[in-house]
Amino acid sequence: MANKIGTMSIALLVVGIILGFGVGYWYVSEYAPTVVYQTQYIQAPSAAEIVYSWDNSTYNFTTAVDANGSVATDTSITNNVTITNDDDTKTITGPKLLLYDPTTNKDGLPSGLEVEAFEVDIVIGSTTYPIYKDGEYISVDNAPTLSDLTPGASTTVTIQITMEQSTEQFKDATTYTCYLYFYEPEYQDSQKITFTVTT
Repeated sequence: MANKIGTMSIALLVVGIILGFGVGYWYVSEYAPTVVYQTQYIQAPSAAEIVYSWDNSTYNFTTAVDANGSVATDTSITNNVTITNDDDTKTITGPKLLLYDPTTNKDGLPSGLEVEAFEVDIVIGSTTYPIYKDGEYISVDNAPTLSDLTPGASTTVTIQITMEQSTEQFKDATTYTCYLYFYEPEYQDSQKITFTVTT
């Protein structure tokens, strides 16, 4: 008899536990507040956009480069690019003009122009600053800093390209698409400025 009572007690206990869990689950699913987890993404501020225009975006060296790809004498061509801050509120502080993108390390010259006899300079006043010289790109730290641009303001930059006297370093009758990069250090952002070189 005692064993039967004990067995019944255990059975009732098990049933009670099951009922208790069931009632608890029902209560939680019906009445307990739902907790929703949300991930918040903070968007980094974007750089000011620019617009640009060249007085002539083509550097024509067809008369300087002969059929063998040689250059008889140093030849320089100078063109101007005007860069305008197209943003309504942001000032561009301490921008730089480079021949590579410091955010991606992408080069602005095609391999056919990456030779020692090819040089690209920025001319500011009476001072010439190379941004590509002796087959090397000038780093962002060593490139000149341009003037700040308030919203709507513009600056005109002189870009000089030189093909130095050389033997068979270039390919004749070729058009190259090249890129300057207008770099805004505050936002670590670069924007392309396109020009062409013909030989």
